[in-house]
Amino acid sequence: MLTVAALHIITLDTGARKALEVNLELQRRFPGIHVVVKWTQGMDLSQEELVDYLVEECEGWGIQGKSATSFSSVEVVREVREE
Repeated sequence: MLTVAALHIITLDTGARKALEVNLELQRRFPGIHVVVKWTQGMDLSQEELVDYLVEECEGWGIQGKSATSFSSVEVVREVREE
């Protein structure tokens, strides 16, 4: 369970991609300090890219993800190979 003693919010005049990159870099440089980066410009990421960034950020905070529904990894690999 994550307990946040202090949360620091930073707003950047940039798009989502750059803001999330900055957030990840801040997590790497300052582990244990919880930072949320907001952005003022548009969403310049696909849904898949956004999920990738968010998963990486959660890992940096020590949060483990869990799928809302179960899935077969064998089926996923099979589908990717067929594409």
